[in-house]
Amino acid sequence: MKSTNTGVSCALQGYAPAPVVPEIESRTATRSTALTISLSTLFSAEALAFVGAVAAIAASGAANVIMAHDMGSAHSPWLASILSGAALAATLLAASLPACAVVAVRRWQVVRALACVALWVSAVSFSVVAAIGAASTGRADLTGARAADANAYARDHVERTRLVDELAGSAHARSVAELQPLIEQRRAGLRGEVCGPDASKPAARLCGEIAGLMAEAARSEDRGRLVAAIAAVDARLGGSAPKAPDPQSAALATYAKALGLSVTPDQVAPWLSLGTALFLELAAALGLLAAGAGQGRPLARKQGAPALLPDVLPVACEAVENAPERLKKQAPDSPAAMKARAEIVNLVRASDEPVKATVRGLAAMIGSSPATTHVALATLIGSGVIERAGNALVLADAAA
Repeated sequence: MKSTNTGVSCALQGYAPAPVVPEIESRTATRSTALTISLSTLFSAEALAFVGAVAAIAASGAANVIMAHDMGSAHSPWLASILSGAALAATLLAASLPACAVVAVRRWQVVRALACVALWVSAVSFSVVAAIGAASTGRADLTGARAADANAYARDHVERTRLVDELAGSAHARSVAELQPLIEQRRAGLRGEVCGPDASKPAARLCGEIAGLMAEAARSEDRGRLVAAIAAVDARLGGSAPKAPDPQSAALATYAKALGLSVTPDQVAPWLSLGTALFLELAAALGLLAAGAGQGRPLARKQGAPALLPDVLPVACEAVENAPERLKKQAPDSPAAMKARAEIVNLVRASDEPVKATVRGLAAMIGSSPATTHVALATLIGSGVIERAGNALVLADAAA
């Protein structure tokens, strides 16, 4: 198989062998590439997922340890320490056992995989129960405090209404400071007479005026007391109504009623605690596994793999052109696909014996992903570059 436009085809694929550069330039390029890869990795989805998983593990562990310590401290410090250690162990096991189970399944270690799954289920169950307790306790404390504030606000509001009505029903009165001189003036006019049935008419008239002024002074004192009480209630009210005890449950209950479900906020609250606990514990238990699931193998040749032979690139470039139409549609036009085809041809050609490997094993050998390796191998076989000899791979010329 000969190439007529190898350079153009390979350039279009975006892949070419690395040029030979002096050692100093090579080191500089390597550092620059490493910095670029590090920055791209730092802000990748997998890195953010890993950070989120670590945060979830820390939050789960802290919540579970606090809840277990509170439960144990009601009995003894020793029990508090034991339960706190169990909560921390459950959090760490729940986060690490999924990866252990995956490794055991890949190695066909059935007993170990079942043990990992069983321990994971028990650890997650313990953590979920502890998290439900923590979430329920926190929600109960918050709603209890808000309910107490709401009750106090309602009582103060009723008290203020009563005081305002009482003040409105009280007759207007001059201040005590204004009334006191008038009272003293009339008492001086008695000239030693005592108010009573035997008092003279002028004295009786002055006594009546004194009684009226003293009654007005008493009303003034009462009105001052009412005004002060109203001011104290206003200070406690703060000018705004308190928050609802559980607005989240109330909102969801309202939405449920709009959908035809008759539920109360008290019935919704336990489910909110369950949802919070499940999210936190599942994020802590599966976050690391999910963060690592998207990390494919780096598109770099495995260390120790044979160097690319000079005539490998032309063969890899023309493989897509000579492949059947259905494979042409599947073969991606990318540097990774071009690299995978070149590495497979190079590996088979450089080997003295037929290459025996699964697609996953072949992907590990050439440093590519299994999906890209599968398509590249199918393209090479379809174009007649490589053939299968039983469960091994050989060059088409060698097979003939």
